[in-house]
Amino acid sequence: LNLAFLPAEGVPRGTWLFTHGVGGAFYRAPLLTVGQELSRRGFNVALLNNRGHDWMWVNRADGRWLGAAYELIEDAALDIQAAVDWLAARGHSRLVLAGHSLGAVKVGYTLAHQRPTEVVAAALCSGPRLPGRPTMAPGELQAGMAKAEELVAAGRPEELIFLTGRAFSARTYLNKYGKGANTAVLSCADRFGVPVMFLAGNSSEGYSDAPMLEHARDLHAALPASGFAEIDGADHMYGGHEQAVAAALTGWYE
Repeated sequence: LNLAFLPAEGVPRGTWLFTHGVGGAFYRAPLLTVGQELSRRGFNVALLNNRGHDWMWVNRADGRWLGAAYELIEDAALDIQAAVDWLAARGHSRLVLAGHSLGAVKVGYTLAHQRPTEVVAAALCSGPRLPGRPTMAPGELQAGMAKAEELVAAGRPEELIFLTGRAFSARTYLNKYGKGANTAVLSCADRFGVPVMFLAGNSSEGYSDAPMLEHARDLHAALPASGFAEIDGADHMYGGHEQAVAAALTGWYE
């Protein structure tokens, strides 16, 4: 795993640990651009590549197939813990954990099931509603489910299936979209255990955020004490709205 650390400008006001969505990376928007804005506002920011990083979807490391096509949501907690350990070893003992897109799902799972003690607050940014409402047509979802179940039953869980121009191992597909999948953040929100902020843009320009915004509202309704921000005009990647995102996050945290 790779991690970028952006030190706070001036006296640090806190430390944020951010992780990305499907195929993202610490050196791409919105992690890098929002992280830079948070740094300018006086916060240390660590940007983590979880094992689903980069657009290749499939990569090979130490003999294992890795990448977004093979990742499991449960493994994200291990990635996050590794970053927390790295930060704690350098004196950062109180962290705000944040995730964007599928990274928000991974953060939600981690909070509910394996939250590190150093995490004192969290932000879920533009997370999708899974497993019931992924960004693909219902017929395609059902066809993919049937194929994935067939491959897993046949003892071929790592075989790839291709949907909407994306590759998934059969095991990964069921892990993200199958019945009872741990991607159902709303079902475990009552176990987060720390103050949480939910954020999403309201523009469909370039990428439809309507499901993400609706999901953020539902999560906020399930946790009335949580924070919520709707970034006017922002799409899924927050291009041109990084200052508004950073202001919403830091305003809630402080």
